[in-house]
Amino acid sequence: MEIFCQSCKARLKIRDDKLPDDKAVQIKCPKCNSDISVNTNTPKENHEASHKASNNGGPFDLDPKGSSLSKPSAEVQTVEMSMDEFVDFLEEGLQRALICDDDQSNQALLKVTLKELGYWSSIGGGPSDALEKMRFTHYDLVVLNDGFGGLSLSENPVLNYIQTMPITTRRNIFVSLIGPQFRTYDNMTALSESANVVINQKDMPNIMTILKSSISENERFYAVFHEILDSAGRV
Repeated sequence: MEIFCQSCKARLKIRDDKLPDDKAVQIKCPKCNSDISVNTNTPKENHEASHKASNNGGPFDLDPKGSSLSKPSAEVQTVEMSMDEFVDFLEEGLQRALICDDDQSNQALLKVTLKELGYWSSIGGGPSDALEKMRFTHYDLVVLNDGFGGLSLSENPVLNYIQTMPITTRRNIFVSLIGPQFRTYDNMTALSESANVVINQKDMPNIMTILKSSISENERFYAVFHEILDSAGRV
């Protein structure tokens, strides 16, 4: 289901099984924290939701055709959802990042860093959850820590999924691997692991500098790459 926040104009996508059936529910917009009312009494695939906008403060919803506002049932269930529970954040120009790291201190540092670099980040709740997110959402950047989900990189299905992507898809994702065995900026190791950069865990305090320089280098490389393809008539 796609929903729309009238307050900040954000468009979001939520998996149908995240919402209760046949109820009027109210969720918080993860971008501006405003209330969004959703009436699941109507078929989910034909439903659009609108921001709470009645004169008396009650929630209203767009009908399936979007032609008029109809008031849902009096009983409204509040559903608390984090950004990670949304399948996608449908905003033009927004870059998305997926953090696959069980270490909460790393998660906090990466979220702050990625936000400063212009990414909206989600946390993978384990390999299965991360894979599900990647199948539904295109991520511009993925950070994967060795040991994520209790698995080594060689066993981790997230890295395996990335390594088996078609090259046309893979080249549009910046992949960063973190682990105690890596030497930061070791390009040969990064290449062998199908990553863009590898980072030693001890260098996490410098993660902003490392990611910023690596992403810039990657963008410069592919700018030249696309120019060559364009000149060869292959774009």
